[in-house]
Amino acid sequence: MSLAKKINRFLRLTPGQKRLLAEAFAMLGVSRLALLLLPFKRFAPLLGKPVEDAYVADAQQMDIAKKVGWAVRAASMHTPWQSKCLAQAMTAKHMLNRRKIHNTMYLGLARDDSGKMIAHAWVFYCGLPLTGATDTQEYTVVSTFSS
Repeated sequence: MSLAKKINRFLRLTPGQKRLLAEAFAMLGVSRLALLLLPFKRFAPLLGKPVEDAYVADAQQMDIAKKVGWAVRAASMHTPWQSKCLAQAMTAKHMLNRRKIHNTMYLGLARDDSGKMIAHAWVFYCGLPLTGATDTQEYTVVSTFSS
C-alpha cells in the first residue's frame, strides 16, 4: 500500500481510533526498547501476577478490549522497528491495564518442523484473543501474567 493510501486511510479514522493507534505505536516502541535493552526478568514484574485470574466479561470493556487489540495489531504493521508478538502483547497489556481492563498475557513454547524451539506471546480478555492468537494450541504455556 502506498504512503498516500496509508495517510488517506488514517485521515478517515475517527479521533478515538487515531488516539488508540498513536498510543499503540508509541507503546510498541517502548516495548521494543525494553526487549532490546533489559533482561526479561527486569520488566516481567511490571506485566502482572504470574497467574491466570478468572474474571467475567463486561460488554463495555469487551468493546474497548477489541479496539485496543485492533490498534496494537494495526500499529505493529507500520512501525519502522520489529513489533513481533512479545512487543505486541506487552503493549496490549499496558494499554488494557491503563483502562483497568483485566487481561491475561501468555508466554508459550513449541518446536517448529525442524525441531527448533520457538516462543510466542499473546493476550486474551475473557477468552477473546486480542493479539498473537493464531494457533496458540500448538504452544505449551510456560507463564501467564494477569492484571
